[in-house]
Amino acid sequence: MPRPCFRTPAAKTGNDHQTGSLECPFYNKQIFPREYRSRCLWRETAKTQVNLPPSRIDILTGGFWRANRSKQFISTNKFLNALNACVLSEHTSPFPRSDLIVLLIKELSLQTHGLTNALEFCPLFHDWTSEFPEDEAFGAKIIKWNSSLEGTNTFIYKEPSSDNEECNNLMTRLLESSSPLKGNCATRFVCLLPSSSICPLPLIELAKFTRGSPILHGPTEISRDMSLVLVANKESLLVDPINWVSLIDKLAAWSQEWISGKLHIPDRTDALFRERTRLVHPSRTLSNHGLRLSLDSPTMYSFFDAYAPTFPRKAKSSGVPMSFAKLIDKINLHDKWLSILGILPNQLRTLLKEAQHPEYDSIFSDISFSLFLSGYRTWEKRQELAYRYWQDSAPDKHEIRVKRNKKIDIKEAQSKCSNAFHYMQRFLNLSNQRPRKCPCYSVKTIEQRSRTDRDIREFFALASSHERIQASWLCPGRFQCRWKTGF
Repeated sequence: MPRPCFRTPAAKTGNDHQTGSLECPFYNKQIFPREYRSRCLWRETAKTQVNLPPSRIDILTGGFWRANRSKQFISTNKFLNALNACVLSEHTSPFPRSDLIVLLIKELSLQTHGLTNALEFCPLFHDWTSEFPEDEAFGAKIIKWNSSLEGTNTFIYKEPSSDNEECNNLMTRLLESSSPLKGNCATRFVCLLPSSSICPLPLIELAKFTRGSPILHGPTEISRDMSLVLVANKESLLVDPINWVSLIDKLAAWSQEWISGKLHIPDRTDALFRERTRLVHPSRTLSNHGLRLSLDSPTMYSFFDAYAPTFPRKAKSSGVPMSFAKLIDKINLHDKWLSILGILPNQLRTLLKEAQHPEYDSIFSDISFSLFLSGYRTWEKRQELAYRYWQDSAPDKHEIRVKRNKKIDIKEAQSKCSNAFHYMQRFLNLSNQRPRKCPCYSVKTIEQRSRTDRDIREFFALASSHERIQASWLCPGRFQCRWKTGF
């Protein structure tokens, strides 16, 4: 939510000499947020307990804070116990390079790092899942070995030393999660795992990195071929379209300094994308990362910040006089959703009165109006996004129209269709796929509207020099007009 204005309208219109006297009390007081103090303590304590890189310890302190930020008291011993449990039961391995991960997140709309652990999860993703119960303390969503994974856009990495049986079991589990029988939730998995000799549909091999490609952190090179595999249902490619041309161009630019042949784009995948029309509407916006939710410069007041954690003694622990600290702490406990509507706590008016502001009513009204406008803009944006979804991304808008006498059978075939390209019209047969009962496999000519209007440039054609000379003898005034205007 944007910050409201904490000055009166008179101060905003140019009365700079009143700016310092009309601000809310202690608004500009520099404070160290609770997150900063807690994470510094955990970081220094963890360095003496475990043998982990400082960067990983910092990531773990951030995850532990986000998982426990709503609690009034967070125990340091609890953090150390959870950290020791992870170090004893989990292992680390080289992870793909950060620039590759950023490329995949942007081009493939990835949100979750799936089936990882606390020592390997990537902080570039919004959230992460794990099968280890001890990872819940660091913000992981615990997934059981037999549970389904539908409804997410997930990246999964398997190290080059993983055996084929483990990878096959993973693919089977992902195919079951993206099956039409699981519902119509948009589900997408992008897996970077050891290559297999056969990659049948509905598995889509987006790219292949041959042995020795530098795709891992540090000087480590992969010891065997690795494949970037897409497992998705039809709703996923409809809600979050993939720009295939942009993806392969970004991968080619990213690997342009490699030896030729290290990056390979399968011909079958290229044909599957190029034989169908691309959906032009944008994909869903990725959620804001947890590290970017807090304000850049924390202030004493947080009743207008929907992401600020609750800290009942924020002002009292910051050296503010007790009479003002009690009011500020009560103000920060005000419901954030009421603040969006412009409904402010009465303690704010009392605080302005005790600060002896001559225009406290104007300040109170200005803050209320600013918050209401911010809330209205947020609601208006949500309405716009919902309207855009139902106009561009809703499955009903992209269903293939059929004749009435075949409508029942075709509708059933469309609902059971497992083709990820179902909502993309096929206009060429580059992949040589056989036609099936669902009409999405049929090759259809793209209808082009017959042109009945004339090109406007035909009416602005310049006359030749000979024609202009003849026109000057017949109508000198008209020629001058045409010469000046260019006709």
